Formats: sequence, C-alpha cells, structure tokens
Amino acid sequence: YEQEGDGGVHDLSEWQAELDAINAEMDNAQYAMSQVEMNEILGQAAEHAGSVYDGLTAEIRSFLSPDEANGFDADEAAWQQVRQNAMDNTAQEYYGGSAMGMAIDETFTRETISHCQELLFIYGNAGF
Repeated sequence: YEQEGDGGVHDLSEWQAELDAINAEMDNAQYAMSQVEMNEILGQAAEHAGSVYDGLTAEIRSFLSPDEANGFDADEAAWQQVRQNAMDNTAQEYYGGSAMGMAIDETFTRETISHCQELLFIYGNAGF
C-alpha cells in the first residue's frame, strides 16, 4: 500500500513524551487526599489527553494528501464514537454515584492515550 503524502520522514516522538506525562498525572490520582482532589487531577489529565490528541491528529493530517486526510478524518470520527460508547458505558456503571465524573474522565483519558499510541505506531514508523 503506497501512501501519497509528502514523502518525508516525520518525527512524532515528542507526542510520546506528552502521553508519558499524562500517564504520570493519572498515577498521581491514586495519591489524592480527597475525592475532590482526585476529580481535579483526573479532569486535568482528560483535558491534557484531549489537547494531545488534537495536536497529534493535526500534525498527522498535515503530512497526508487530501484524499488520505479525508480517510483519516473518517477513521477518527469512527474512533471518537467508540470512545464515546466507552464513556457512556462507564456513565451507566457509575450512574448516580459520586465517582461518576471521575470514572468518565478516566475512561476518556485511557481511551485517548491508547488511541494516540496506536497512531504513533502507525504514523511514526513509516514515511508519509
């Protein structure tokens, strides 16, 4: 399968460092002194994951041809629905509980990190 793209080699390694930082944020949540603090930590991690996802996908899109970018966007829209389904399932599991928001943020973050790592594997290991 040949990619059109710009034919250049693109270093996406800085995004892995961002993902590692988010994982560290998630790990810090276990040391929170209260549920309020844990909610805050997990909310910040979710925001960070969302901004990393947005930045990474924008960078990938920048070196794809227009047709490849359209296909990429369609794939990402499908993945975003998968992530939303996971969050909805988490919401149902924790419905009405005080940990519901925290659990949804954690699901969002873990799903996003996992997908970003997939994107880094796919697009970081090939010249596009």
